[in-house]
Amino acid sequence: MKILLSGASGFVGKHVYSHLCNQGFVCYKLVRETPCNEKEIFWDPYKKIIDLNLINDMDIFIHLSGANIADAFWTKKRKQILIESRVITTRFLAESIAHLNDKSKRLFVSSAIGYYGTIINTPITETGEKGDSFLSTLCESWEHSAQIAISSGIKTVFMRFGIVMGKDGGLLNGLMRIYRLGLGGGGRK
Repeated sequence: MKILLSGASGFVGKHVYSHLCNQGFVCYKLVRETPCNEKEIFWDPYKKIIDLNLINDMDIFIHLSGANIADAFWTKKRKQILIESRVITTRFLAESIAHLNDKSKRLFVSSAIGYYGTIINTPITETGEKGDSFLSTLCESWEHSAQIAISSGIKTVFMRFGIVMGKDGGLLNGLMRIYRLGLGGGGRK
């Protein structure tokens, strides 16, 4: 089984790629720079460049690309980057997989629990309603951008991640810096 990952250089992607390789899967990475080895495949989703011949024999596509949601304040410009880095890349990958015309392919697309908005004290399931925040709208657009794959008969899964934390990255890494500076609250008695 061959697996192709986008976003393999990001925090989640590095861990997913490493884990899958350690489990014995044959994994490849989509990269936006000149490939360094045979396990890397160039793509430019903004210019719609990918070699379909190189991805034709992939069985599973895991799409983890997207600008880090917590890297900067959500200015108008930053929101546009967050949208484009998810919607454009997802749409192009879904189109590319659909062009392969092979319904046995599988597509896994990252998304976020932000889809549901900020509901407090209410159980939420994957069938819950979309919230009304920026993140909710972003997730809806993000997931909708994979529609061509779904319409082509490609089984598609949306992975709505929560807050990602780890000792080597994610939200925890940023919070640790704040607490080490004594700015995290919970002062001494």
